[in-house]
Amino acid sequence: MKVRNNSGRTFPAGKLQGPRSSDLGPGASPSLQPPAASATPPSRWVFAVTVAVTFALNWGLDQWTKGLAVSLLQGLDSLSFLANTVVLQFSVNTGAFLSLGRDWPEPVKMAVLLAVPLLVCAAALVWAVTREKSLLRAVLIVTIAAGGFGNLGDRLFHHFQVVDFLNFGIGPLRTGILNVADLSVTFGAVAYLFTGTKKVPR
Repeated sequence: MKVRNNSGRTFPAGKLQGPRSSDLGPGASPSLQPPAASATPPSRWVFAVTVAVTFALNWGLDQWTKGLAVSLLQGLDSLSFLANTVVLQFSVNTGAFLSLGRDWPEPVKMAVLLAVPLLVCAAALVWAVTREKSLLRAVLIVTIAAGGFGNLGDRLFHHFQVVDFLNFGIGPLRTGILNVADLSVTFGAVAYLFTGTKKVPR
């Protein structure tokens, strides 16, 4: 016994076949398509190289500008630019951000302002290289960590004396005196939080 399918072809009973591409007419395609291949994430080598370059740029710029501040600004009055929006003023900070903890006892400063941040920054670098799946987020994590290491190195090798020289503001509304490492930490953290509210390309 033979049966006829929708295309007009006849087949032995029990051997009905689904429509082939040749039976569907010009421009048609079978209803079942193979799943689209997902984009291959960057290799861990790409992450490692990106992390190294990002760290070098942030840390190197911080150390270079601090050296310039010591050479060119130390002992001078403040320099104002753009109608006092940007002020260069040499300062030495023995605490954390905005001088937090500068009067703490030495053992407390060693633990809270040096040891713990060093561990956190090191862990962040390891995570960015080995575990983070988004290359953009890895860059932001390393930007934060590089800024942290920039100031931590000063605390470790210069008796907690961190060079600051940047001040921003409009009129009476101003920041404290900062450095490039502080900017790396601040902008990296803000950008990382922003990427958490949307899907980031890998």
